[in-house]
Amino acid sequence: MMFCRRLRDEKGFTLVELLAVIIVLGILAGGATIGIRGVKERAADAVNEANIATIRTAVRLYLLDAETGLDNDTYVIGPEGLDLENEGYLDENPTPPIGKGDYYQVTIMNGDVTVVEAVTRAK
Repeated sequence: MMFCRRLRDEKGFTLVELLAVIIVLGILAGGATIGIRGVKERAADAVNEANIATIRTAVRLYLLDAETGLDNDTYVIGPEGLDLENEGYLDENPTPPIGKGDYYQVTIMNGDVTVVEAVTRAK
């Protein structure tokens, strides 16, 4: 009789209460994981779109200012090609986000500027 009384007077959580808390925490963690899924991909896409818009604007400004024969051709953005950084049209030549390619490519046709999202270097 003394043993039963002592168990009822003890303070603490029962096994059922602990399992309920663990289940609730598991459900909350699962919901957070679903919400975070794809965030890196969406961020890389946003950076890529911003880079393309920046390159397109810089190339158009370059074509307006420059009296070069940059027309009807394809160029790589960077030191190996059309270096808009050294020309003063960009603070730095944009590079694609990881997994989106190695460099941007620009095609100019009759003054119309098309930026290829990202091209992977041939190995």
